[in-house]
Amino acid sequence: VLLARGDVARAFDYCVRGSRIALEDGETPLVLKALECLAAFLSEAGMFSSARCMAESFVELAQSSGLLRCELTARRQLARATVLSGDPGVSAGTTERWLGLSRLLEIPVEAALMNLEMVWNWLHNRDFTEALRLAREGLEIARWLGLDALIDDLLHLVGVVESAVSNPRKNFLRALEALEQALQGAEARKRPRLRWEVLEAMAAIYRERGKDDLAEEYQRRADEIECLMTSSLPPTLRDARWHGRARIQRAL
Repeated sequence: VLLARGDVARAFDYCVRGSRIALEDGETPLVLKALECLAAFLSEAGMFSSARCMAESFVELAQSSGLLRCELTARRQLARATVLSGDPGVSAGTTERWLGLSRLLEIPVEAALMNLEMVWNWLHNRDFTEALRLAREGLEIARWLGLDALIDDLLHLVGVVESAVSNPRKNFLRALEALEQALQGAEARKRPRLRWEVLEAMAAIYRERGKDDLAEEYQRRADEIECLMTSSLPPTLRDARWHGRARIQRAL
């Protein structure tokens, strides 16, 4: 919750404190929760290799403990860390195991969340048709469940897929429409991290279309949010920077 709201400093504080308690206690569920939080934080801080290592430990402990619900969450975290680290993509083993757990446990929320991660994977592999299909499928599930925050995330993703530079069927108007909706949701739910990502995506679209004034305006707004959020970090993390997924995809 704190990471989604851009409160990185408090997220770090709770993450460290929670990890200490978990290690002192030694109970497997607490250790698993600590690994989950650490993997999420490291991803947000841009330490992708460390995030992937943490996610792999999360998967191994969850699987060896026979805690299927935790393993499902862990594999989603691993998928996220893998794509963010710039690797070729999520392994077939991770995908197949997640699909098996998803069918067995029948948790619609987790299915929608994994759809979000797998869309980034297909986008990474430049399979725009499959990426868009999964994003729309995730939107249907999220709307059915009333998951407003996830709807915002998926609308952002639709905008990124629709405007991807290498997408032969890109449609800037549809992309901007989806991004505008995502921005409205992020503002209504006070999610600066998502606002920043959406503004960066919109700036990239206007820049590609040659509308430099609009691109600079949206980029300025995004930079202001990032500066405000990262300036509250403790000295040891002062060099951390947000890494938007759309920015990572454009660099591939």
